[in-house]
Amino acid sequence: ENFTFFQDSGSVANSNRFILLDNQSTCHVFKDKSLLTNVQPASYPITIHSTAGTSYADTIGYIPNFPDLVWVCKSGIANILSFAKIRAAGCGIVYNQDRDAFIVKGPTKTINFDRLPSGL
Repeated sequence: ENFTFFQDSGSVANSNRFILLDNQSTCHVFKDKSLLTNVQPASYPITIHSTAGTSYADTIGYIPNFPDLVWVCKSGIANILSFAKIRAAGCGIVYNQDRDAFIVKGPTKTINFDRLPSGL
């Protein structure tokens, strides 16, 4: 499966469904809850501080076949996976310079985070 870790959302159709791999994020946060299963109210809310400002999330969900919870932030600007939490979950992450992609190897699947030609 391929996801884009950076893109120019103005030139790419359906960029709201892209998943970004973020090496500065401390939690997984998605704006698009349709990418998640078992979406439900959280037992406590969180405050999210980012370059886009301060947001709040009080809903959680799960990525199919992945144990970590994902916060749902309706006012978010992206679907973000935390690099650190992916590693802590035991997934391997490698950067393939030839492909210009991060590759996440989980217990049941491998996900490629490919860079688009219009990206950074």
